[in-house]
Amino acid sequence: MKINMIYLAAGNSRRFFINGKHTNKLLQDIHGKPLYQYGLEQLKEAAKMFENCHIYVVTQYPEIFDHCSKEDCVMALFSEESKKGMSYSIRNALQNIKAEENSCYLFQAADQPFIRAETIVRFISEFLRSGKKAGSVMYGEVPGNPGIFRQDYVEELKALTGDQGGRAVMRRHPEEIFEFQLPVEKERKDVDNFADFQDACEQKGQKREFRIYAVGSGGKTSLLHYLAQKYSRKGKKVLILTTTHMVREKGMILLDEDPELFIEQVWQAFDSQLIVVAGKKEGSEKKFTWIGDDLYHKIASYADVICIEADGSKRLPAKFPGEEEPVVYPDADQICVVFGLSALGQKMKDACHRYLLADQIAEADEIIDESIAAQILQKGYLERMRAQYPDAETILVLNQADDDCLRERAVKLANLAGEDAKILSLKKEFEKIANFIEQK
Repeated sequence: MKINMIYLAAGNSRRFFINGKHTNKLLQDIHGKPLYQYGLEQLKEAAKMFENCHIYVVTQYPEIFDHCSKEDCVMALFSEESKKGMSYSIRNALQNIKAEENSCYLFQAADQPFIRAETIVRFISEFLRSGKKAGSVMYGEVPGNPGIFRQDYVEELKALTGDQGGRAVMRRHPEEIFEFQLPVEKERKDVDNFADFQDACEQKGQKREFRIYAVGSGGKTSLLHYLAQKYSRKGKKVLILTTTHMVREKGMILLDEDPELFIEQVWQAFDSQLIVVAGKKEGSEKKFTWIGDDLYHKIASYADVICIEADGSKRLPAKFPGEEEPVVYPDADQICVVFGLSALGQKMKDACHRYLLADQIAEADEIIDESIAAQILQKGYLERMRAQYPDAETILVLNQADDDCLRERAVKLANLAGEDAKILSLKKEFEKIANFIEQK
């Protein structure tokens, strides 16, 4: 019996989006390797248990084709037409496999990271003993992958159209279907959307880092350190970075000229502490800046939470951003728009960074009240952030609510902005943290 294992790695990932962007799920990294490699590795292990077994990978993606072309025990088949639907992948595979009377064809989807080689071997073995012409993996009454067919149904499989798969052929021959019950439900799970992907990452031992960006004015750095303390008390590793400029901190890790040394220092730092501040040296000895995209992606996985300051405000409590501001990346999970309540009662020119850009809201000598502040926040940040990063949670943070009067004004401001704002006095919060540490 010749067994042809056909690995379908050509799907369009229609329901898979990250930060609002349609993305190829098969290439997404799970614990150090792309999603599609998990099922392929199990197929390769299963193939070793049969004398005459061949693996074919059908894909429309050059990255997968190039990788599989280098595998000794795999035949890679490039199928550009697969973008039109699953039937094109099935037909491409069958047209490239020499027809033999005593053959069967196993079809396995490439988005099932939990399928096991032992399960595949048992399924094939029991199917062959059953004498049936087709077989399906089941969990209870729910069918899944893989599916298997004898040579009898090859022409019907070739005649499939659009996005039809082998299930359409099975429905026409219910009396000839062997059903194999999966012992573990998790093995049938596939990755359709980002929530499935996060679940797979978690179950494989890797949680995607939670990325928080702080923009605006009046306490961004303080907010990120407050959040870092909060997460670290839960045992989370927190990495603090900036995409703009921040004041250097004692004990932080600075990139000078050796990227490899920088990576090693960050790694070692997390061995002994839960909060690490890192950045690149700037001309001024007082500040540091962005480490660059390449290094960012290399060290991101060291942390559970990444806190990024993404805006500059010249230490003023209010700001109206320029066209190129803030510097937020598409990976944002949460965007905190910060506003310092001490701006209330001050003139625009004295309290608002880039106040000239907000001249349609208020003039330079106009006093900032709750109404003006609400417009600055809505037009400058909240509307823009939600439009540009629809998958991120955008939160308004009103800082410096240091007394009852400022807290009342903060509530009024939040109502005018139409926001369920977080009203904080970070000064008091840090005093609480200091007292807690002292008492311990």
